[in-house]
Amino acid sequence: MKLPIRLHDNFVLTGAVVWMTLTVGLLNAPLASAATLFVEAEKFQVTGDGWKIATAGNLEGMARKASCAKALWGAVGAGNSTATTTVTIPAAGDYRLHVRYMQSPERGPFRVAVLQNGKETARKDFDLVARNKEVQPWNYLWDTLDVRLEGGPCVFQLSKYRGQNCRHNARLVDCVLLTDDKNLKPDHLAYGPQIYMKVTLGDCHEKPVYIHIFADHFRDPWYEHDALSKAGLELDLRPRDSKSYLRKNESTGWVNITRMVYQDSGAILTTSARYDYYHIAPRFKAQFAFASEPDDRKILRTMERDAAPGMCCIVVPPSLSPENLSKLAMDMDIAQATAKLADAARWPRIGKKPVQYPFFVLAALESTDRPLDHNVTDREWKTLEHYGFSNREKEIIGGAWHMKHDCYCQPDKKAMKEAFAAAADRFRKEGKKVENIAYCMLMDEPAGQPLSHVANCPACTEQFRQWMKELGKTPADLGVAAWDGVRPVDESQRDKRPALYYYSQKFRTRTLSKFLQLQRELAFAAYKGTFPVTVNFSDGATYCANFYALGVDYFELLENEGQNAIWGENWGNGAASSQCTTFNVELMRSAAMQRGQRIGHYLIAYAKRLPWDVKLNAVSQAARDVKVFTDL
Repeated sequence: MKLPIRLHDNFVLTGAVVWMTLTVGLLNAPLASAATLFVEAEKFQVTGDGWKIATAGNLEGMARKASCAKALWGAVGAGNSTATTTVTIPAAGDYRLHVRYMQSPERGPFRVAVLQNGKETARKDFDLVARNKEVQPWNYLWDTLDVRLEGGPCVFQLSKYRGQNCRHNARLVDCVLLTDDKNLKPDHLAYGPQIYMKVTLGDCHEKPVYIHIFADHFRDPWYEHDALSKAGLELDLRPRDSKSYLRKNESTGWVNITRMVYQDSGAILTTSARYDYYHIAPRFKAQFAFASEPDDRKILRTMERDAAPGMCCIVVPPSLSPENLSKLAMDMDIAQATAKLADAARWPRIGKKPVQYPFFVLAALESTDRPLDHNVTDREWKTLEHYGFSNREKEIIGGAWHMKHDCYCQPDKKAMKEAFAAAADRFRKEGKKVENIAYCMLMDEPAGQPLSHVANCPACTEQFRQWMKELGKTPADLGVAAWDGVRPVDESQRDKRPALYYYSQKFRTRTLSKFLQLQRELAFAAYKGTFPVTVNFSDGATYCANFYALGVDYFELLENEGQNAIWGENWGNGAASSQCTTFNVELMRSAAMQRGQRIGHYLIAYAKRLPWDVKLNAVSQAARDVKVFTDL
């Protein structure tokens, strides 16, 4: 049996705060010991100006996934700059040094050296070989260096590979972990600030319930489902043992929610009392306690809640540090704080709400699978009504994106028809009216299918050949001898078969257009009405100055009379100006002129957008025939 003991101590001679974990043998187990030293890279002592502390705010979010959202960045500055820290090795032995750094496609190799008694004991160049395919780009990974060490002082030193700088978005070192346990799987979350939560039910629950938590992390991985009961915290939709469910006045006990929250981003915890995953209790009366340690004497904040239906949201910051504690809040706290500002504002007394040109705002306030406390939703709706958004007067519906073999030329008509029929049935049962549908959004940012698929798909080849015949083309027009040679080609045939390559690129948009048209027809049949049907297209045409970078040619798309709408968004960030977004909408307007398809737009109001920027984009797009907005 092993008992882990964590000592929070300055276990260093110079440089950094290190957390040390000892494991000792108990009872009749053989004596065993393990030492683990963890050091944040941003705590290293830097010589020169070649290493700087990166945070989630000052380096475009590249440090966001680092432990505590900080890393040491060495892409620029003096090539001979180093960063070091000194730790004390408890006993001589074989150790493994784990190094966590960001895997950037741009690459930023660096060297880690281990020194004792002024001599280099071991070294390794990291981020030098081909990337780890199990870790996605822009994510942090662990790599290792084995070393034999004596007891006493030891120096870890970071330096730039060959003294060279690298691309701006590379060479971010997060932390290091030294251990003599070769089986230890490194995990930075275990060594940072911890967050504990305890939920105690009130006296209103007559049937046993468990606490379900849907954690939205703001970043990849975007969400998780957790079940909380007397058995503790389980990464699942429900507890494995129904006997662990809670009755009135019972408590979950202290549970560690650090992994659920993440120390880099925090999370929104949509929390509910449930009989099972599909049935939410009509009421959720409970006390929530938060602490830095699993101890009632360490409680930093308690919150009472009586929600009906039995669901509420809690915003939890990355840690419960003094500066973050004020950010720990419930949905009702946020709703009331916003309401105070909205109610005090001087709103226009003239004009009326949009009728012909609907204006929506992204506001997930009501849904059958997320029945939030009506006190919160009522207050939020009252706040939104000040603005005049169309959310309560108009409807937005979705699509049915089903195909076989991931191919637009092979739509799964049966699945699509069933999906639209089910959605339309729910729509009618909820008392909604088809004439109030403002638009149907089928998908977000689809692209034309890659030529690598189109050139090797029999279904695509058959439809491509048929399309060429409809256009009146002959094999000779396409540079081949017979119809057997008429087929889509990929980039490798661009110079050898230019005509086929040209039409293959156009075919990418055509297949997407036909797939969208089919969904529009099925939507009209299911809802028994007509309305704009579209997808939101990326503004890649502006970024790349080429429709075929994404395989979506607005003109080819809207030549199809089966298309009645087109939609875009304003992601002209960084070096891009508002004019870039406006140009993308102008392309859409030009393509829609002949057949008068309706134009819609996502108006981005976050990502450091200033109010003046949002107003400028709104006016600019409205002047270019945008007839419906959704504010994100």
